[in-house]
Amino acid sequence: MGSEKIKGAALVMSAGCLWGFMSIFVNGMASLGLYAMDVIFVRVAVSSVIMSLILFFKDKSLFRVRLKDIWCFFGTGVLSLTMFNFFYFSNIRLTSPGVAAVLMYTSPVFILFFSAGFFKEKLTALKLAACLLTFLGCALVGGVFGQGITLKGLVFGLLSGLGYGLYSIFGRFASDKGYSSMTITAYTFIFAIFGTLPFTKFEVIGGMFKDNSPIKVFAALGGAVLLTVVPYLLYTAGLKHIETGKAGVIAAIEVVVASLVGYFVFNEVFSFAKIIGIILVLISIAMMNTKKERKENGI
Repeated sequence: MGSEKIKGAALVMSAGCLWGFMSIFVNGMASLGLYAMDVIFVRVAVSSVIMSLILFFKDKSLFRVRLKDIWCFFGTGVLSLTMFNFFYFSNIRLTSPGVAAVLMYTSPVFILFFSAGFFKEKLTALKLAACLLTFLGCALVGGVFGQGITLKGLVFGLLSGLGYGLYSIFGRFASDKGYSSMTITAYTFIFAIFGTLPFTKFEVIGGMFKDNSPIKVFAALGGAVLLTVVPYLLYTAGLKHIETGKAGVIAAIEVVVASLVGYFVFNEVFSFAKIIGIILVLISIAMMNTKKERKENGI
């Protein structure tokens, strides 16, 4: 496996690991009185400011985007980040956190087929098997089996998976057009602000700052923003080095880390089924980096 491919896989895996810790800080923000979409708005708004400052002091030319390429950032910011969060959080209320998380991780399947159509990535049997193992592993970790799912819950879950997967697709388009990971990430957050505006309760956000100590607010906010900016930068950078379909499966490490966080931080039950699910996810990630898979893709 070439050094570039190893670098890409490591970047994507690092992003997935960091996303796995997000529950700590999102729960912290929720304890301050924010609703789900308010949390998202605060995260993307502050993240966009931070990314804009980084670009301003690092290299102002990174702000430059061609008008004809704006659709790429509308895709990552609105069609992906906003759409994914809206349907994901809505589905948590319709079903359960476990079911919502598992249906969200239908995203590797969407990524795989879109990548085959748009980027001519090979649709191999090994990739399909890895996607299936990823989904089964997530299902075991989320404790889905035995739970009834309504049609609306299923549709919302699939739409959250589609939205989650679209970041890889639009991000790859932007990357192929020569934009840096920093530019893509910055404009993703900027566009996501407009996508989340209709769902944001600004009086609730104001109350968060009014009713809580500054240290508590900035601790929760700082962690949530850090685990938004950094992993998106890492994931977007990783898309430059590995196939989009492969990145979707590797990012499933998020489920493993999230389950470990649930056990060690929130005292969640660590069942035998959850252990098997984690093993399946890890196997699926390993499958995407086998010698056979690299050979089938000319790596």
